[in-house]
Formats: sequence, structure tokens, C-alpha cells
Amino acid sequence: MYCYRITKYNPKFRDHTGAYKKDDWISFSDIGKSFENKILSAEDYYNVEEAYIEAISFFMNFLGIDYLRISALEKKHMVPKQRDRFYFSDLLNAYQEIHINQKINTALVLDVARLALREYIWCKLESEKMFVHFGYDYYMYIGSAKKPIHIISQIEALGLFVEKIDESPYMQTAYDEVSE
Repeated sequence: MYCYRITKYNPKFRDHTGAYKKDDWISFSDIGKSFENKILSAEDYYNVEEAYIEAISFFMNFLGIDYLRISALEKKHMVPKQRDRFYFSDLLNAYQEIHINQKINTALVLDVARLALREYIWCKLESEKMFVHFGYDYYMYIGSAKKPIHIISQIEALGLFVEKIDESPYMQTAYDEVSE
């Protein structure tokens, strides 16, 4: 499998251990806070989130996949609410309906990805051709059965950074079960 770490973090700001050295936001909950003398606006957050969602879409389209299976799931103790920024009812419905080992279509995959990026859930999405894993601090890992030559530049054009890695750090974890 071809594995990639896809993030908003420019690799030139990593030290020799791979740690990111700039003061940057890492979560949906950081909206309104200051980083590098700039307030993270809701719009700025949403634009980055949308780029992550599009990256998943690019891979699914490239591989001809119309579903992924939820292979690991942990639901947090907070639920999307109408007063939340960027709330829409599909997010709440997705949160309530998803379960471990469920095959979900592309539209639901994208809603589940938003839930993971906003830290309402932690999950792993997988198929024989692809996986999407979500890490801490707004890290996303995608694996592809085929080398995604032309979509890497499309993802980078969204403002994200694509780094080739050997394996997702979430390939095998003790969390491969449901926690609701």
C-alpha cells in the first residue's frame, strides 16, 4: 500500500525528530485563539477542514471506491449541537447512526471524516483499496492500493502537504473496537 501523511503542516518546519516547531492550531476547538499573531477564524478553520475532506474524495474517486468500512470507532462524550459552528443535521445523524464494521457510502464517509476532524469521534475507515486514519493534532493518514501520481498535486494545490510514509501509525492499535 502507498501510505501518506496528509496535513496542513509544512514539513520544512519539522525538526530532526519530525516534531512540528511552529505555533499552529491543532483542533476545531482552537477557533478564536491566536497562533503566530493571527486569530484562527471559523472561516479559516472550515477552509482547511474542507481541503482534508476533498483529499479523501480525490483518493476515493481515483480508486473508484464508493464505500469504506468503519474498522475502529470511538465516540467521544460530546455530540454535535445546533449551536456549534458549521453544524448541520447530517453530522448529528451520522454521529448517532454509525457503528463498528459498518460499510458507509461516500457522502457518509465525508461526514464521518468531519466528525473525526472535529474530535467528536476517532475512527479508522478502510477497504481493500484504501484506508483513512485520523491522528491527534489534525493529522490524517491515507493509504492507496495504487500509486496516486496525479492526485498528490491536486491535494497540494488545496494547501495541504503530502508526505510519503512507510505505514500509518494507526495500522494496528488497541483501539480497534467501539467505545460509545
